Amino acid sequence: SFLSVVQVFTFDIEDHIRLGCIGQLPAAAHFTVKVCTIFVMCSLVVIIHIGFVIVKYRRRFRDRTPTLIAVFGTLAMIFYISVTVTVVQPLQCKLNPNGRWTTQAYEDVVCWEPDADGDHLIMLAVGLFGLALPVSLFAKVLMLVRRLPQALKTGDTRFTRSYGFLFFRFRPQTQWYILVIMTRSLAIGLVPIIPRDVAQIYVLQLVLLVCFALCIEFHPWRISYLNFLDAFFSG
Repeated sequence: SFLSVVQVFTFDIEDHIRLGCIGQLPAAAHFTVKVCTIFVMCSLVVIIHIGFVIVKYRRRFRDRTPTLIAVFGTLAMIFYISVTVTVVQPLQCKLNPNGRWTTQAYEDVVCWEPDADGDHLIMLAVGLFGLALPVSLFAKVLMLVRRLPQALKTGDTRFTRSYGFLFFRFRPQTQWYILVIMTRSLAIGLVPIIPRDVAQIYVLQLVLLVCFALCIEFHPWRISYLNFLDAFFSG
């Protein structure tokens, strides 16, 4: 069903593997399972790739490494917002009428109180560990954008095979626009940690307005009608 697909994109797999039959997981354990699911999915991609290379390409792992990087990168782009939203859940706290802050995803977990049961501290540690994924990916893409002109100048085919999925959608003059898309996605994922709804709206509108202006100014997409779609959804 549609809800099952949504649960997969939010890494909420408890119902699918029947953990509820064992017993109700504590909030910290449930959140840890969600974050670990991200790393399990990455491991499965590597295992499938290894098996495929052994069977079809006679263990030529070096030759097939660009394919693995491209697959990993494409999946990372698809799940970028989902991963970010998932790992920052411990930082999404709301104020209750009794004056206590609790997490939005787990209403029984009290935020920022050291004398509580410790679930929030555990979730914070796991979430910050998981947050290294989207942050490091953004840093890596930033480095690749800086390397791109030199790679094209020297004809580095290995670079283009590995990271072409980041740039092929854009015109040669605007291949840096992948950073705009990732900044927008990262902002969408991080905005919910702002405790005030009005502030969330203002920050998100500011980010989208900047993306809208850049799209209108530079027309970055290689296919022209995608510029209109991008501007429409950003505006």
